[in-house]
Amino acid sequence: MSKKKQPDKTMTTKITKSLPCELDDTEILGYGRELATAHAERDRIDDEFDAVKKDYKAKLGEQDAAIAKFSGRVHSGMETREVECVEVKNWTTAKVTTTRTDTSKSIEDRPMREDEKQLELGSTPIEPPKGKAEQAAKDDEDEKDGKGEGEQEDPDQSTHAPQRVKEEHIEGAITILTETGRASIASLQRRLNVGLTFAARIMDVLEERGVVGPSNGSQPREILIEKK
Repeated sequence: MSKKKQPDKTMTTKITKSLPCELDDTEILGYGRELATAHAERDRIDDEFDAVKKDYKAKLGEQDAAIAKFSGRVHSGMETREVECVEVKNWTTAKVTTTRTDTSKSIEDRPMREDEKQLELGSTPIEPPKGKAEQAAKDDEDEKDGKGEGEQEDPDQSTHAPQRVKEEHIEGAITILTETGRASIASLQRRLNVGLTFAARIMDVLEERGVVGPSNGSQPREILIEKK
């Protein structure tokens, strides 16, 4: 007895798969236009990216410079500034000394140059007498402008022999201090009509005799005697 043949068990379904297909001319032209557009857009974005990189590179450079600037100041505790100084030319010793007015520290002590040795100083003009208030205001104005103790010409140094401080100079200086209540080289220089160096020598003698206190930078010295 023969066996019956079993029918095949199958199922047919339509599906889609990504497979290579031949393009027609219209499709090729369309994709060609898309390709050109994509290239142009990429070039535009690439140019923008380069511009942004340059901008950020410049900004990074600025911050690197700031870091170098401030780190040096933080680590050293110092920075360079414009500081008012007093320069004294001494033709007797043929030397030039420079002193800071903020700390009274000497920053230079050097021989005179040949051109400085040949320099001739003029004389300080004589000013008419002023009242106490007017004279004090003039002293304040000159010291604020950086004058008086460093910028006026110094007739005391126009000769090779230094002028000797006499008692009459000391008495005149004490009178000025007690009348004006000020102890500054600029005030002595103007009121006594003497040179800067000579006024400074008078102030040194006053300090030695206990009339005034030590130098106080750009501020007037303390007067240690009773004021009139």
